[in-house]
Amino acid sequence: MVETAARALGAKDGLAEHIAYADPDTLQSLLDKSLLRKRDHPTGKPRYWMLETIREYAAEQLRMSGEGNELRNRHAQYYLALAEAADPHLRAVALRGPVASPEWLNRLESEHDNLRAALDWLEGAEETQQVLRLAGALAEFWFENEHWAELRTRLPAALGSDDRPTAVRAKALLGAADTLRINGELAGARRYADEALDLYRMLGDRSGPADALWRIGGTLDDHVAAQPLLEEALSHFREIGDRDAVMGVTRLLASLYMRSEDYDRAWPLYVENLTQAREVKNTLREGQSLGALALISADQGKYEEALLLAAEHLPIALDHSRLDLSTAFARVAYVLARSGRTKSAARALSYSEALTEEIGATEPWVVEMNDETRAIVREQLGEAAFAEAYKQGRSLTTDDAIAFALAALG
Repeated sequence: MVETAARALGAKDGLAEHIAYADPDTLQSLLDKSLLRKRDHPTGKPRYWMLETIREYAAEQLRMSGEGNELRNRHAQYYLALAEAADPHLRAVALRGPVASPEWLNRLESEHDNLRAALDWLEGAEETQQVLRLAGALAEFWFENEHWAELRTRLPAALGSDDRPTAVRAKALLGAADTLRINGELAGARRYADEALDLYRMLGDRSGPADALWRIGGTLDDHVAAQPLLEEALSHFREIGDRDAVMGVTRLLASLYMRSEDYDRAWPLYVENLTQAREVKNTLREGQSLGALALISADQGKYEEALLLAAEHLPIALDHSRLDLSTAFARVAYVLARSGRTKSAARALSYSEALTEEIGATEPWVVEMNDETRAIVREQLGEAAFAEAYKQGRSLTTDDAIAFALAALG
């Protein structure tokens, strides 16, 4: 059934033809009688809708016909196929940012209500493995497009519905681990990632363990404990030639060195990542590397270098997710505070935290950095001046915030 639905994804009007078995003549006849209305859709394929009274009557006729369950199942299979077709493109988004595949993010966003309905139907039908498949395939989309309610409820519910040791459970576990990690629930994230690692190894999967080890490393603060896990993941990604994944793991290892103030190890790893990112045009890793190098420079008292690196980093973040942009402004605020540009630091901090509140998530290390920035600025400005500058940052638009920050860094 999923294979049939997958083929329908490319049809001229695959949704209507596959799910409702509607041929063009039937659809035109219903349009002529005003029983259906047509509207454009972001997919480029027409969609059909009906007035609520007609819809209610049609739903009742469908219920009486006894064909409702079959129709809803075809609908669910179609959207399961769509989510799984999107999945490899979403991995590219995870590794390179939304610029890697905006068309797939936009398509899933435009279909989100249908995807939710498919998930609801599969849950009600107790098709628990298909629930896991769909939730796991959508995890990166939910993450990138900031659908935190789905991540925080749908994934745990899917995992709780079926604990069979399957590959689809392992994939869903990785999505759940990412969700808990970004919320600072590192112990829970570690449990999910550990289980995924055990499942992948038991199933003989070659790539899955590297992804799981990467997640486990992200739950650790100690580079001594994390390094052998991340080195194993790096070995696999290098073997298969996945340079984007290599940069992701290298960035995590470098960040662990940086947190322990081992700058002699962190700096060359970030420089290596920056070089690699520019070679393969991975702007997500390019921007993150520049931002991290700016922080190291600021901590070492190389303020002019830090300001230049932060100024180069910030516009790149604008092309990525709002989460990446809020993190970029947090880095800018820290660099400005260390450099003695405290009023500008307060405004940048305020904008970063306002954006974080809108998003509803940020990484724990960003919160810690923001607290340090706040302490520096308050000490140098005093409470009243800090409050005034912070208030100014709250009123900034994104364009205004970028312009002011670049001016302050310059």
